[in-house]
Formats: sequence, structure tokens, C-alpha cells
Amino acid sequence: MKEILCKIFFGMIFSILFGLIIFVCVWSCIENEKDRITEGIIIDKSYSAAHTTAMHYHPASYRFQLRGVKDERTVTYWLKVSKEDYQEYKVGNYYRQ
Repeated sequence: MKEILCKIFFGMIFSILFGLIIFVCVWSCIENEKDRITEGIIIDKSYSAAHTTAMHYHPASYRFQLRGVKDERTVTYWLKVSKEDYQEYKVGNYYRQ
């Protein structure tokens, strides 16, 4: 009887933790998108090389972290950009998509 109760208890704990993880992931995506801007000062750049994981191909990605103004607030946002823009612009440049 104790073993069954332990399995039920740990199953419930696992389900709650899994639900919280999903909630945090969804919430963070929503938070990032509310600050979406398409122009501003480039404050950082990020490049991820193309790679394959568990039968999924991920192409190379290029992103700028922009600082700009939205709704009278200063915000930062990671924006996907083309390879050409990534190579052309430097940190500190103004960028408009």
C-alpha cells in the first residue's frame, strides 16, 4: 500500500513540476514578444551554427539584440536577421528591419 501511495505522490509532484515548466516557457515567450521592436541600437549579436540533433536539422541563425523605445519605454529584444545584415552591421550601429 505504501508503495502505491508513494508512486501516486511522486507522479503528482512530477505532473505539477512539468506543468510549471511548460507555464514558465510559454510565459517567457510571451514576455519577450511584448517588447518586440524592429529597429534600434545593436547591443549584442548572436550566431548559432547549423547543426543536427536527434534527426532534426537546425539551420544557422543570426540575431541582433536591439535596444529601442516602445510605448515610451526602453526595451531590449532579440531579432532574427539575415546573414548579410549580420555581417554588415556591428554592435553600436543603428538597425532598422
